[in-house]
Amino acid sequence: EGDKVDISTQQELMLAMQEMKMMGSVYKLHIFLLDNPWWKQKSPEKSSLNSSGDEHPGIFCCCCHQQVKGFRYKCVICLNYDICGSCEERAMHPAHDMVRISSPRPYPPYFFMRLQRLYERNSHSSPTLIKPGCGAMASTNDQ
Repeated sequence: EGDKVDISTQQELMLAMQEMKMMGSVYKLHIFLLDNPWWKQKSPEKSSLNSSGDEHPGIFCCCCHQQVKGFRYKCVICLNYDICGSCEERAMHPAHDMVRISSPRPYPPYFFMRLQRLYERNSHSSPTLIKPGCGAMASTNDQ
């Protein structure tokens, strides 16, 4: 009805599409791409200890696509899904539990896959359920 709505996640887009489908068959979306989106903006008044420190070689944040420095957060549900400390502070992947990795180091092959399976066995009734914020946007980080 002429309202402007911000859609920032795939889940919000799907919900909007469902709502528009009930209104009729014509969709009209105005898309504005941001040059400096909020998740890439540096806050001068708040220097985060969560994202300062050593770089994790070859690990890039699945949200802001920057090299992970300081604490690395690894999702225990999504395979190969890592976020940086800044995105974790902004709750960019709130639907799942995360493991905080404080320093860069190599892990044995399949370590995180085994951790994920153990987590699924102990705490989830449906390990194959894909939750919001996961899926096609996951990265190829395998360390």
